[in-house]
Amino acid sequence: MSTSDNLIGRVLILALKSPMNEYQREFIPANAYDVQRLPFAKRLEELSPGECIWPINGGGPYLFCAAKAVGKYCPQHKARLIQKKGTHPHQ
Repeated sequence: MSTSDNLIGRVLILALKSPMNEYQREFIPANAYDVQRLPFAKRLEELSPGECIWPINGGGPYLFCAAKAVGKYCPQHKARLIQKKGTHPHQ
């Protein structure tokens, strides 16, 4: 088993062990920004610390935004997540 397979396996196990809240279960459809990020997208095992972990496609191989992140997400994806939760970014 390769290192990347091992990493993916550990991530999947952690995801299965963690209860999902209603926002994590809902898929947020791609938008124009996601399409613009596709040429720069990376697979999970290629992401570096400080890169956005937002998935930008709906099928394997799964690709992630990889833009410079503030926390887990780039500013654009963090704003979309906050909008989905129904809260204002300045609260």
